[in-house]
Amino acid sequence: MAFLEFRGVCATYGGPDVLHDLNFSVERNEIVTLIGANGAGKTTTLLALSGLVRKSAGSIIFDGEDITNLAPHKIVQRGIIHVPEGRGIFPRLTVMENLTMGAYSVGKVSEEKLEAAFRLFPILEERKAQPGGTLSGGEQQMLAIARGLMPDPKLLLLDEPSLGVAPMLVEKIFEALREIHASGTPILLVEQNAHKALELADRGYVIENGRLGISGSGQELLRDPRIMEAYLGI
Repeated sequence: MAFLEFRGVCATYGGPDVLHDLNFSVERNEIVTLIGANGAGKTTTLLALSGLVRKSAGSIIFDGEDITNLAPHKIVQRGIIHVPEGRGIFPRLTVMENLTMGAYSVGKVSEEKLEAAFRLFPILEERKAQPGGTLSGGEQQMLAIARGLMPDPKLLLLDEPSLGVAPMLVEKIFEALREIHASGTPILLVEQNAHKALELADRGYVIENGRLGISGSGQELLRDPRIMEAYLGI
């Protein structure tokens, strides 16, 4: 059994289904990416996994447990941590206060986790007394990722980490994701930059109109003519 499994998942915001019969998996040692056009259902897939969108059919199995209908806070307690599109930091709280909030589900911030986050993103240690809202877009994204690491996630969900980030900082963020994965944290990544995502990922899935299409290893998809034309501009 895979670490995470979507089994025939359909999901709805209250009207017609927007996800249709999704079947995919993430193993304990993997980075898996979902790519597709805007509105294809990538973000909705993460929201469904996090318990924020209702499932109308199918099941989600995580670490051997059916979590399909668990409340969002219960899913967080299971170790699934979601870094959303738009970052969702607290702009009036300091960097340190934002990181402290990230550890809410486990009681308090671990010094070990703080030190690890500051090694990944040294700028955050330099600016730990600054309000989060005064950081640049890329620095705010680093803060959002670092906050997501505070409860020691079993699975990290990342939604568009490069969106609105300067190219130089995108490179730093993706290097940090490699280090997070190397430290033992599996990642499910939604990313507009298909080339960067597939370079990073062990496996990828294409979502089109709420349905899964092409899948394969990251390298296979990078070489697939259909992906090259539709998503890589080649």
